[in-house]
Amino acid sequence: MNKLKAVFVCFALGVSMAEAQDAKSQAAISPEDSIVRVEKQWLRAFNEKDKKTADELTSDDFMATTPIGEVLGRSKLIPPDRPVQGLPKYRIVAPVTHIYGNVAVVMAKLADEQGGALTTTAVFKQYDGHWKVIAVQLTPAPQK
Repeated sequence: MNKLKAVFVCFALGVSMAEAQDAKSQAAISPEDSIVRVEKQWLRAFNEKDKKTADELTSDDFMATTPIGEVLGRSKLIPPDRPVQGLPKYRIVAPVTHIYGNVAVVMAKLADEQGGALTTTAVFKQYDGHWKVIAVQLTPAPQK
């Protein structure tokens, strides 16, 4: 019986330590990093054509400027009666994030798997504690 108690105590201690470590790692995420995480989720949603996530992370008054200069509203990117527009898989490189109260701006380079790149400025707004994308500008990055 004592061995069983010892095993249970060790297990409970291990679970408590894991939970404390998880809470510590969650607290270690800066507000800037959490916004970049939202941008990654948003890009992934369009890459995977995940309409539910794209809808949740995009504000109702969203607008974007495409690499060819076209200005799009939310309904063009997330049509109510069709799948979301697909995007290539992008990796965010060297993001610079500034937070202004409940608004944040992220400037970064987006690199795709074929070696292409865009520079982006994304604007986020916090709604009820959750960040949503409200505007994006995509510009072709110079080729090296």
